[in-house]
Amino acid sequence: MSDERRNRPSASGMERLALCPGSWNLESTLPPEPESEDAASGTRIHAALAGENVTLSHEERDTLETLDRLEMDAVRTVFGFLKDAALREHRQWFFLKGVPAFSGKPDVVYCVGTDILILDAKTGRNDTPIAANNIQLRALAVLWDDRNLYQVSSITVGILAPWQENRLTLARYDRDNLDAAREEILGVLKRAEDPNAPRVPSIEACRYCRARGVCPEARAVALALPVAETPELPTPTRTPEAFAAALTGDELSACLTRGRLFDRIHEAIRDEAKRRMTAGETIPGWTLKPGTKRTTITDPQAVFQRFAALGGTAEQFMRVVKVTNGKLESAVRDVTGAKGVSLKQTMAALVEGASEEKETNPSLEEV
Repeated sequence: MSDERRNRPSASGMERLALCPGSWNLESTLPPEPESEDAASGTRIHAALAGENVTLSHEERDTLETLDRLEMDAVRTVFGFLKDAALREHRQWFFLKGVPAFSGKPDVVYCVGTDILILDAKTGRNDTPIAANNIQLRALAVLWDDRNLYQVSSITVGILAPWQENRLTLARYDRDNLDAAREEILGVLKRAEDPNAPRVPSIEACRYCRARGVCPEARAVALALPVAETPELPTPTRTPEAFAAALTGDELSACLTRGRLFDRIHEAIRDEAKRRMTAGETIPGWTLKPGTKRTTITDPQAVFQRFAALGGTAEQFMRVVKVTNGKLESAVRDVTGAKGVSLKQTMAALVEGASEEKETNPSLEEV
């Protein structure tokens, strides 16, 4: 945990504590994880939302611009007019008997009289519970109700999620709702503080848990195949394919769900093994293989000039040049300044008759 959170629970982890109370005690024994590339991108975007001067990629700028629009939509919906934000990126604490119990830091808070709007931005593509079902937002509402000495009339919370199906969702908590939410959050914290709190692994609970790689319960669930006892398959057909073919539809469904959990745990195990071996520790039976070196041409014009000096033609050179749609779109944006629908139309005209579209194989998606 970071110093900012003082090794105490935060609103962002409240869903995990509600689903798996014992995760807090186990996770508290572990060091912080290094920030992933996606997390670092989210950090940059949130810093820009807070007004900091940071360098963003084209995609990150698109995300930021969409978040700005969604924020204004939320403010108009709740208050009927635009106004300046009261607070941005402000961490608030909830104290019990003078001791910090938990904290939360929403992206932006608006206040009009005794009505409050709290918004939280999600820059990733993982499905986020809508505002009405989002316990992180419920915890933030409890924090700001406490900050205002329980004198607010209502607190509306909202999720801004540019890359998800529900890009803007809102939920309103009136006085009775806020009192009930406070009791719920305090109950979650009380169960998590119990030294004997049970660990209840699931896809949602384990997704961001730093302890998923060392949690015995998570490993047990992930590795236990939910398959009915059947006569042993003949030796010649005892293969993974034959095993899968013998599963019922319900067994396939259960295995797929647990497989996702195992993938997350195994990823954490691989990362931990790499970390230890990089630090000089030995893992019996395993070694670190050097990474694959890939050469990227960063100055194609200079390479073409040298290729032409060898006697090559422009046509021959262009046959081996691969232009990715994303990088070309970035270049078109820089040249034309086009965005949104205008950029898409410009791109479509640019590549018409000079590109092909392929559809990948179908992928499984949980419903």
